[in-house]
Amino acid sequence: DPDSPIAPVPDSHGTATCPDCRKGMERFGYMESRIVTLDRCLPCHLIWIDDGELEPLVRMTARTTTRDSEQKAANEELARHLSAVVFAGAFG
Repeated sequence: DPDSPIAPVPDSHGTATCPDCRKGMERFGYMESRIVTLDRCLPCHLIWIDDGELEPLVRMTARTTTRDSEQKAANEELARHLSAVVFAGAFG
């Protein structure tokens, strides 16, 4: 169920170091949430996913994709309905 609650992943460390360039990585909330905090290296374009963070990322992405698909289907249905109303009004 994509709408089931997703528990926040405990943040187990402070600042991470990039494994490629050894510079400090920036921290950010995935999808601007406080559910998962990821580390990224801006110079290397590397994103580090810690243990336990992948499943919530997949669930959050699935939730967004499902909602986008449902919204698209609803918009298409509304467009069909409005076209039928306009067509009927023009010839009714």
